[in-house]
Amino acid sequence: MAEVINLAEGFKKFCESSGYEHNWEDFKKFYLDPNKKNLEPLMKLNFLWKAGIKSLFKKTSLSPYKDIFKRLDDWRYPERVHETVKKAEAAVGRKIPARINLFFTLGGVVDGVTVYHNGIPHIYIGLDYPEDRQEYFDLVAAHEIGHAARDTSPGVMEAYNGNIKMNHMKLLSITPFVEHAMGEGIATAFSECLFPNFLPRKYLFYGERAYNWCEKHFDEIYETIDKIKNKKGNLFRFYRPSSLKKGSPGREDYYLGYKAAKKALEKYSIKEVIKMRAEEVYEFLSV
Repeated sequence: MAEVINLAEGFKKFCESSGYEHNWEDFKKFYLDPNKKNLEPLMKLNFLWKAGIKSLFKKTSLSPYKDIFKRLDDWRYPERVHETVKKAEAAVGRKIPARINLFFTLGGVVDGVTVYHNGIPHIYIGLDYPEDRQEYFDLVAAHEIGHAARDTSPGVMEAYNGNIKMNHMKLLSITPFVEHAMGEGIATAFSECLFPNFLPRKYLFYGERAYNWCEKHFDEIYETIDKIKNKKGNLFRFYRPSSLKKGSPGREDYYLGYKAAKKALEKYSIKEVIKMRAEEVYEFLSV
């Protein structure tokens, strides 16, 4: 079963010990040092804390964390994530090997990310992300667990000459864009299977305007991605607004993958779709 690691508890001890003051030694004692092993895979990538964690720590206001701690207690964290794991493993019919780290990013710069390290998916859920809806974090956790479920399915990574034990950056560099787009779409559809009955845009973390733009420009999105689907690397090229075309909301690859996964789910179960080859899922866009 996926392991849930509550790093947030150490951060809370630091805040209470320091009186919510910027005491670097207490921060190391209660948060950084005890969680070094858990944070190492993320910190090695050097994308979250490029300015240096000490510099970011000094700039981060600590007083809002009082409300965040209360909110997490009200939402029953970390028990809530354990429940999501149970749902996920029931959906795929097996245990999902992963380490799920509930942590604080210092400034709420990321909600969820999965890093591959020593053959294990390390999931990081940023609980200080500026969202006050519990369902938002439910969907983030479900989405990232969906990645772990897919990428630990036999044959998925091997289809593009990858494997779970590869260095994370090396793995990204050899991943075809079609695998990235379909993988994100399947993870999005997976979150919907675990938490149904929300609007489609909620699973994509889109506002109404962004989702409607994608619906209106489906053909342009499809044609653009179809031209690059076999290219490797540069997987985040459409993350920023207007990166696909002027006025585009960003992450249109997630949207297209979600549409493909939803089509596949009309014929197959999520247990089957989660382990399909990306090209097979992509073909459903033409059905």
